[in-house]
Amino acid sequence: MTLEVGTYRLDAETSDARLHAVVYELGGGSTPKIDSATTPEATLVKGSHLAYLRVDMAVGDSIDATITPMLTSRDGGGYEPVSLLANGGFESGLPAPWTGGIVVGASDASWIRPYEGEWMLRSSQPVSQQVTLPAGTKRLWLSHAANSYDRRRSTHLRVDFDTGDPWNADVAGVDDQWHVFEREIPVPEGATAATLTVSPSNGYVRYDAFTLTPLS
Repeated sequence: MTLEVGTYRLDAETSDARLHAVVYELGGGSTPKIDSATTPEATLVKGSHLAYLRVDMAVGDSIDATITPMLTSRDGGGYEPVSLLANGGFESGLPAPWTGGIVVGASDASWIRPYEGEWMLRSSQPVSQQVTLPAGTKRLWLSHAANSYDRRRSTHLRVDFDTGDPWNADVAGVDDQWHVFEREIPVPEGATAATLTVSPSNGYVRYDAFTLTPLS
């Protein structure tokens, strides 16, 4: 099945109390990530097409299983979304709340379409967005799609926290196709806010589908 990075709940109605459904992530070992009987809600960090559902049944058994995307945390009666970033796919047609950059629509891209949706970001200058971290966040999972045109153009990723050291990573240019890049980011103890800065080098780079998922 196809599951994006995020938090999901697995519910199952069965004909036998011993029967339950589980979700594994490929490369995640032999322990289920989600189990309808014991751990019905969990966060998948591997993302699309890397999860699969297994149900062990005997003749005469029946099961009705439902996987529902969930919100990742509950703090003071409020909810935090699966991705902390707003307008991560630039589908508003405007950069805000990102600062900097130029948004290019699919109709404006004669030979490079957005990775998904109708809009993407095209920038040769740094772009940033600040987010509030849910209580208890120990890690962040950052995923984005980039089209660097060629190997010469690269991207520097930086996350600044309101306490502790910043996180930095470089993403090498590849070619004129879309590629998805993922990083796990440790969060300093006590941090309550983070600012993601995306800095292209040596020319314009196209970006799309940013997600920043809090993990406990």
